[in-house]
Amino acid sequence: MRSLTATRSTPVTHTDGRTVSAGIDASHPSSAAVLWAVAEAESTGRPIRLVSACEPLMVATPVAYVDDEVPTEPDVGDARRFLATTASRYATGLPHVEADVMVGGPVQVLLESAKDAYLVVVGQRGVGAVRRLVTGSTSIAVAGRAPCPTVVVPNGWSVAGQSTAPVVVGLDLRVDDLRVGDGAMPDHPRLDKAAAALDAAVDQADRRRVPLIVLSSWEAPREIVWTNEDVQDHETERVALLEEFLLPWRDTHPQVEIVLRAAVGSAEDALDDAARTAQLLVVARRTKPMRTGGFALGSSTRHLLHHLVCPLMVVP
Repeated sequence: MRSLTATRSTPVTHTDGRTVSAGIDASHPSSAAVLWAVAEAESTGRPIRLVSACEPLMVATPVAYVDDEVPTEPDVGDARRFLATTASRYATGLPHVEADVMVGGPVQVLLESAKDAYLVVVGQRGVGAVRRLVTGSTSIAVAGRAPCPTVVVPNGWSVAGQSTAPVVVGLDLRVDDLRVGDGAMPDHPRLDKAAAALDAAVDQADRRRVPLIVLSSWEAPREIVWTNEDVQDHETERVALLEEFLLPWRDTHPQVEIVLRAAVGSAEDALDDAARTAQLLVVARRTKPMRTGGFALGSSTRHLLHHLVCPLMVVP
């Protein structure tokens, strides 16, 4: 895959050189995603990279009896001009802006740009419910496989009226995960994922100066009969353990109001409800990055990506 780059940049001081990378589709402008990425670049002091994919043209071979196609170089002129216009319109005030047209499929290009990125931002683009469900949209594939956090911004999203709304982080933790001895965190996948999501979410809440809602939902297993007393005892223990788990983040970010909401019921329902009043929803990715479609059918994150009402950050 080759990069055909047009860059407008000036030196800028930032922490580690990683960019905020935003995927731009010239056939379906993603202004909401670009605006979100620009705001993130401004608040973090990072360079922004606008990336567009230009797929190779497939031309049939002229050799008789050979049913084959070969890729040819696409015309990237229109894509370059569109990126230049987008950069001029949305990112003029930033000190370091890159605009890259890369030859390849959208998922391939965005995953390539994510390798050295701080995070990658993409828009939500509808391609039909059946096709999204079966093959996975670009946003689902990128969020499910990128090595850095992915932010998916709904079509038409505007920060207007949402600047004081909280950041919400969903934690997939069970009581058994949280029963930690001597205050030490064991090497546990769910705890590691929860910690990564919390790190990203508290950073966002801190920079936005808004509260952080920590949402953890639990559903009683259907194969076990739970009495009301059993549920109450379980919830009392779960809340206490969750509060203990949150102590390090409360200590390191005393300026952030961290509110725990321990819900009983479906995680999807709880996250859907919370997203309606949030300016950003953060979740950890549980799927393995080699899954080509991004997320398994039935995944809570896949459900959220299909029903976006606010920007969603997926943390690997």
